[in-house]
Amino acid sequence: MKPEYYIKTLVFILVLAVISFSGCIQNSQNQTTPTQTSGQNTTNANHTLNPVTNSKYTVIVQNFTFTPHILMVPTGTTVTWVNEQQSTAHNIYSDNGTFQSKNLNTGDNYSFKFIESGTYRYHCTIHPNMTGTIIVQ
Repeated sequence: MKPEYYIKTLVFILVLAVISFSGCIQNSQNQTTPTQTSGQNTTNANHTLNPVTNSKYTVIVQNFTFTPHILMVPTGTTVTWVNEQQSTAHNIYSDNGTFQSKNLNTGDNYSFKFIESGTYRYHCTIHPNMTGTIIVQ
């Protein structure tokens, strides 16, 4: 077998381990009081800006990073991004144009329901070095 196969397999196992560990930490963090967003609720097809965060699949935006950086979810899952960065706005734009949020101020959140399997890479257009990936299976 080619060395690339072993490297890809090792990377895949490491990603699964990180995601599993992140889920354990995230479940204990979900015991907190829901966060309120500022502004109006908006709804459009598969994405919403919700007043309350209560999602099993949450990406935290803080310290100019998306945590977890890679998130694997089943088809039909709604992922919520929450901006916990003090005094800094961020946004979430998929690289392929599937979803995009407005600028999220501290405490704001954005949700998107993934109805098709695939790999969705995204970034913050305000801070292009901030990137993440959602893998939908």
